[in-house]
Amino acid sequence: MKKKFLAVMLAATMTLSLCACDLLSKNEEPKEEQIVQEEDVQEKEVQEEPVEKKEVEEVASDENAEVDENADKETSGTVSLADAKAGDIVVFGQYEQDGDGANGSEPIEWEVLEVSGNRVLLISKYVLDCKPYNEQAAAVTWETCTLRTWLNSDFYNTAFNDDEKAKIPEVTLSNPDNDFYGGIEGGNDTNDKVFLLSVEEILKYYGGDWYNADNGYGFCNRLVISATQVAKDNGAYTRDNGSLWWLRSPGLNSNRACDVYEDGCVGWDYSSNVHERKDGIRPAIYVEY
Repeated sequence: MKKKFLAVMLAATMTLSLCACDLLSKNEEPKEEQIVQEEDVQEKEVQEEPVEKKEVEEVASDENAEVDENADKETSGTVSLADAKAGDIVVFGQYEQDGDGANGSEPIEWEVLEVSGNRVLLISKYVLDCKPYNEQAAAVTWETCTLRTWLNSDFYNTAFNDDEKAKIPEVTLSNPDNDFYGGIEGGNDTNDKVFLLSVEEILKYYGGDWYNADNGYGFCNRLVISATQVAKDNGAYTRDNGSLWWLRSPGLNSNRACDVYEDGCVGWDYSSNVHERKDGIRPAIYVEY
């Protein structure tokens, strides 16, 4: 009887031990699975991080490529000042041109008129802005007109930084009378950094068979110049691809100044009242490099 009792107790003990082991195993399994899952998530995050970083780098690279492409587009067809020769286009300074101030000023493109040693004479490729030759209807010369003051102050300070200003020399300009129409006074010589061309300089740099000296005028396709959006917004008269633009020479009388018409016609009797607000501006400068 005693042996039978011990056998029963031994069997019960083994059964309890097996149940305990089974319960322990069942309780531990979810914990191990949870740890494995957390490790998988951490490993996945580590693996995905370089991918996300790579995508950001690729986007940045694409944006930089777009900026570079736009920069190339803005200066396409231009040359450096050191390599420039007459007829080339160079970039120098910046000025608001497209009428969208939010995107900043645009690089100014210039036509090279003359190269002498390390000095080049430039005139803006486009009509950059529009202002009267003089704010009031009055007898004026280039020396006394308000446009000269604006070019050598507001425009000069807006368009050029300090490094660029250091390359723009002040030059002495002659301002001949208009002898074709009875000697209309051209005024004293002036010292300027920024200026307009005279009729004489137009004939020097653009002259040829197109000019009729007997009639005092002529048509030149190279003088048909487009206006920027800013110039148009400020009142520049345009037709087709051309725009009116001022010269500094006196016109038919002391209340008028010569200009170039939208069809490229220029001459001593082609002039506008000095207070007209339809003529555009093609600044000219010398640059030393």
